[in-house]
Amino acid sequence: MSETKKDNYKTERERIRSTVRAKDRNLIVEFDDARVPNWIKFRIDDPATGAIIGVSGEEHVSVIADWTEDHLAQYVSAISNNRI
Repeated sequence: MSETKKDNYKTERERIRSTVRAKDRNLIVEFDDARVPNWIKFRIDDPATGAIIGVSGEEHVSVIADWTEDHLAQYVSAISNNRI
């Protein structure tokens, strides 16, 4: 079975990074590379303070791909306790 764009973890990682950057350009998204490529887990860091702003759950890439841009933005806000 070939990988579709929807199942491409690189595409979804970039989508997450873009969503966080749109909220605050200074924040950094760090992905847990110990996960297999079909699963994504990440945290949002503030390099200025050294604080971890939020930590995601472990989500399958196809689930994230199904999220609208608005839903992804709301998810990022929720895991950061609405700090971003």
